[in-house]
Amino acid sequence: MMPFADDWEGVRSVARQLERGEAVDVTDAVRALLVRVAPTVGVSEPDATAALAASATTLAMLVEASRRIREGSRRLMRAQSEESKLKMAGDTTGIRQLYEDLLAVEVVPLYREQAQIGSDYADAPLGE
Repeated sequence: MMPFADDWEGVRSVARQLERGEAVDVTDAVRALLVRVAPTVGVSEPDATAALAASATTLAMLVEASRRIREGSRRLMRAQSEESKLKMAGDTTGIRQLYEDLLAVEVVPLYREQAQIGSDYADAPLGE
C-alpha cells in the first residue's frame, strides 16, 4: 500500500464534503494534511505554504489535489489499457508515444513514475 494512501483518502473526503456544499473547518489537522499531500500530487512547497495563508485557499488546494489524484489515475488507467492493445499489435513505438504524451501532462509523481516504467518496458514481451 502507498504510504500516503490514507492522506489521499483524507483529501478526497474533504473534497467530497465541499462538493456536497458542506462547511469544512480548516483545522491544524487539515493544514497538516495539505502539507503532507502536496508533494505527492506535484504541488511545490511554496505553493502549499501560500495556500495555507487563508482557509479558502487551503480548501481550494485540497480540492485541486483531489482533482489531480482522480484525473491522473484515469489518465494512467486509460494509457495502461491502450498499452495492452498496442502491445498485442506489436506497436512499441505507439506505446512509447502513449506514455510520452502522458508524461507531458501528468504532475502526480506516482503516476509519472508508472508512465515512465510503461515507456521503459515498451519493448518487453506481452505478459512481462
